[in-house]
Amino acid sequence: MPSAPSLSALKGGAAREFLLKAARGSTLIFAGLAFLTVVGALVTALVAQTGALRTVRDRPAPAVSAPHAEPIATEDVAARLAPPTNIRFVQDPGVISVQPFEGQALGYFDAATPNKLSPFPDDFDIVGGAHAGLFALDRYPGANRTGLRASAALVQALNAAPLNLNQPSQKQYQLRVIARDAVGQVSAPADILVTLNFGPPGAAAPAGPDALTPLQILAREIARTADPSQTEVYFETLRQALQTPRRCGAEETEAFVGEYQRAFEAVRSQITRDNVGLFFRGVCDAWAAASARGEARQARKRAAAADVIASNQAARAKLAAEKRAAETTRNLAIGAAASALIAFLLIAMAIAFLAMERHSKAMREAVAAIARQSQSSPLEDQE
Repeated sequence: MPSAPSLSALKGGAAREFLLKAARGSTLIFAGLAFLTVVGALVTALVAQTGALRTVRDRPAPAVSAPHAEPIATEDVAARLAPPTNIRFVQDPGVISVQPFEGQALGYFDAATPNKLSPFPDDFDIVGGAHAGLFALDRYPGANRTGLRASAALVQALNAAPLNLNQPSQKQYQLRVIARDAVGQVSAPADILVTLNFGPPGAAAPAGPDALTPLQILAREIARTADPSQTEVYFETLRQALQTPRRCGAEETEAFVGEYQRAFEAVRSQITRDNVGLFFRGVCDAWAAASARGEARQARKRAAAADVIASNQAARAKLAAEKRAAETTRNLAIGAAASALIAFLLIAMAIAFLAMERHSKAMREAVAAIARQSQSSPLEDQE
C-alpha cells in the first residue's frame, strides 16, 4: 500500500498551485491592460493624424485702393443742360503764304459741348465785334461747319499795309460770336480773337492754344461770372482761377478740377467781383479738408488690412504649432501601441506557457493516479 504524501510535499504543491494561479491572473490583467493600451494608442494616433492634416483658411484682407475723389455725377447732367462754351477760331491752313484774296477760306469756328454742334449754317453766327465787317460766313470746306472767308474789306485792309510774306507775322481781329448745339441751346455772346498767321511757304504756324484744358475752361467761366463786362477784374480773376491748384497745394488733376467745378456750380449765383477771392480760399480749405478725410480713410483701411494679415499669420503660426504637437503625439501614441502590443504578445506567450505547464501537471497527476490505482488493485485482490 503506497505511503501517504508528506506534509512538506503537500505544502510545496499548494505553493506551486498558488503561484500558478497568481501568475495566470497577473498575466491576464497585464494582457488586458496591454490590449487597452494598444486600442487607446491607435485611437490617439488617429486623432493626432487628423489634427496634423488640418489647414487654416485665411480671411480675405480688404482691398486698399489708391485715394480717389468721391464720384460726382451732377456736373455731367449740368453739362448736358448748358449751351456751348469755349468758342474759338481755328485758322486752316495754319499759315497764309500768299497774298490774301476775296473769298479765301481762312478757317472755322469750334466750341465745347457734350451735345454736339448744330450743323451748318445754324452752328455759329457773328453778332458783333469791332471787325465783323471784314469777314464773311460760309461753309468750311470738307466739313459741315461754319467758317470764315476773306471779304473785300479785309483784302483791302491787308493791302493797305503790304504784308512781308518772307517772315512770320500775325494779324488779330475781334468778333462777337454765338454758338448753338444740336438740341438748339444758344451760348452767350463771346468776344473772341481771330488770329491770322502769315509767313513764307512751309513755315510752321506759331504755337497757339489748341483745345482748352478743363481748368482753363473753368477759369474762364469763373472770370466771366465774376465780371461779365470783362474789365480788368476779368483778367485778374482768370489769373487767380488758373493758379488755384498750385495755391491749394494740388496738381491740375481730373479729380481736383472736378471738385473745383462742383464747388463753382454750387455757389455760381453767389459769386461777385467783390467776393471771388473768398471763393478761391474756400476751395483750398475744402480741398485740404477733403484730402485729410481721404487720408484718414486710407489709414483706417490700411490698419484694417494689416490687422487681418497679422491675424492670418498668427492663425497659421498657431496651426503649425498644433500640427507639430499632433505629430509628436501621434508618434508617441504609435510607439506606445507598438510597445503595448509587444508586451501583450509576451504576456500571451507567458499565459500559453502557464497553460501548458498546468496541462502537463494535470497529465502527470492523472498518470500518477492511474499508476497508484494499478499498484493497489493486486493487493486488494489477494485479500
